[in-house]
Amino acid sequence: MSSPVKNSKNTESIFIFNKIEVEEKKENEETEKTDESVVNEDEFICEECSAVQGLNNCELCDKENECEECYGQGGDYGPNEIWVCNTCLPTCNECEKKLYTSYDKCCGKGRSDLSDDEEDDRFVLCENCNINIDCYKDNIHILYKGEPNNISEELVLCTMCFQDMEDYLIQQEYKCDEWEEDDDD
Repeated sequence: MSSPVKNSKNTESIFIFNKIEVEEKKENEETEKTDESVVNEDEFICEECSAVQGLNNCELCDKENECEECYGQGGDYGPNEIWVCNTCLPTCNECEKKLYTSYDKCCGKGRSDLSDDEEDDRFVLCENCNINIDCYKDNIHILYKGEPNNISEELVLCTMCFQDMEDYLIQQEYKCDEWEEDDDD
């Protein structure tokens, strides 16, 4: 049998332990209430994991406020880079890996969000340095000889070549829509 003194110490220890547990629970509840009041108007709280995230809306399936921690990160879709949820993200046509930005290529066998024609129009070769220019990321400069409705020669350049050769191209009587816009100002 145990002595009454030991029992009172055990009871006292259990009481103190329970008191601490109750206090911690109250603190957690107060923190949760505080967290809810801190959410900005452009944020939401996930009902499943309680994460606070920015408001979102998938432009393809119209899902609203999809938690990226519970359902996966969304990303950009197509040439206009609209935001889509993880479910609607485009994939690589070869390995089916999800592509999170409009610049991701993966295996180079195409993307599920672009037709073959769109994929072909995306990249243009600079006729001076032979670099492939991604038209979704960088500017191209199209120069021509003749009149806009009767072009006799055309030249496509990357920005660096265009800037390096600008004076020479003017001397060679090339025309460029950008130069004509500058003259109008």
